[in-house]
Amino acid sequence: MRSRTLALLATIATLAACHSAPKPDQPSQKTQKNHLEGYPQGSPAVRAYSRYLTALDTTDLSTPQPAYREFKRLFTGQPAAVGDTGFILFYTFLRHLNTDTAAVQKLVGSYPLDTLAAAEEMNEPLSARHKKARQTLADNFFIVHEDEGMGYLVPGWRLMPPCFASYITPTMNEVIAQSAKEDKEGFQNDAGLTMQPRQLAARTVWWERFMARNPHHIYLEWAKSNYNLCLYAMVAGMDNTPVTDYDSADRITPFFDTAYQIIRDSFPDSRTNTVIAPYWQAIRTKDTVTRKRIRDSLPSL
Repeated sequence: MRSRTLALLATIATLAACHSAPKPDQPSQKTQKNHLEGYPQGSPAVRAYSRYLTALDTTDLSTPQPAYREFKRLFTGQPAAVGDTGFILFYTFLRHLNTDTAAVQKLVGSYPLDTLAAAEEMNEPLSARHKKARQTLADNFFIVHEDEGMGYLVPGWRLMPPCFASYITPTMNEVIAQSAKEDKEGFQNDAGLTMQPRQLAARTVWWERFMARNPHHIYLEWAKSNYNLCLYAMVAGMDNTPVTDYDSADRITPFFDTAYQIIRDSFPDSRTNTVIAPYWQAIRTKDTVTRKRIRDSLPSL
């Protein structure tokens, strides 16, 4: 618990201290680059919420409920831009909670997440017990994902809008809607991509455009990470979703041939296409030097 708590303290301290927000009764400064500059110690609501979250027990999966109640108390009446910061603090807190077996059992009893994960993955009807467990998890902002047959908890983006939409900016609501969509589509499982080629292409460009539209938003660094991950998947593929087929003379696979064509045809002016177009050409001409140079030029994940 100590290491997880220290990590949470460091993350929340960075968000609260390095980013700041105008008080409700103070006008924005004309020279501000974003809604958090100009108040080095952060808004009173942000500071208070940071202190509150770092005092919570990170091994108790029922703490999101009181954390949400405190969010409502502190951010009601605050500017939506300040609410964005509060929401990021809340989501960061969720990500730092201990979701190992003991913590899950404390919340839902002796219940195998694998069973619920399989039912969710196959869209099968849920038993009364499954429904109760799923609702308990949802009440605490968690959903179940599955990887290689193992269920695990992640914060559920689709659970956020009813609780937070009225406190945050349209931009943050965009982030939540896109992230919920991506949760539903999936990303990878068992070392293979689970989304369709069109979804991968569209997702990559969506985050690229988000960064261009919102260069000073509090979510920018996370958006960069999302974009870099998608772009890396576009270029490197995965073990079970390779870009080229070794058994077919290293030809491009149908999945990536489709994804690259969508980028070239639908998003020709995108930054993504400046990477994909020459990479696709290098695959066609068997130019392994250029392929390696492009792969090596990608940001590290």
